[in-house]
Amino acid sequence: MRITLVCPSLSAGGAERAVSLLASGLPKCGHDISVITLFAESHDFYRLPSGVKRVALDVAGNSHTVLQGIKNNLRRLRVLRKALRSTSPDVVISHTAQTNVLSLLAVIGTGVRLIVVEHSDPARNAGRPAWKLMRRFLYPRASKLVTVSRGVNQ
Repeated sequence: MRITLVCPSLSAGGAERAVSLLASGLPKCGHDISVITLFAESHDFYRLPSGVKRVALDVAGNSHTVLQGIKNNLRRLRVLRKALRSTSPDVVISHTAQTNVLSLLAVIGTGVRLIVVEHSDPARNAGRPAWKLMRRFLYPRASKLVTVSRGVNQ
């Protein structure tokens, strides 16, 4: 299978570690792996093995106004959708809430299956109301929802 993993970055965090472990293990099972991050490669803590396609979009960052946030996220969505198309995935596995929302939007109409991996409890880490609403609306569109810690799936 062609599997594309999406994560905000490969910095020193739990989701990032999970992505690096998947990117190291899945090729041993014969899968073709690509990793897409929203941050630039300069933010990487984890390294990927040779043979894994790395796409660092360098579109992450803070938005200081609502209008700027909308504009930045539309750009992120456009760039992510193009990057996903370039990897020709059979399945996409996305990690962390906001990246999951962007990934779900990016695959609409493509026929590509998407697995959402939730690393934190949304009740404790809800984020802004718009992201919470989009998550509630879009998560049911995922092929699968994986929770990685106790309490997240309740």
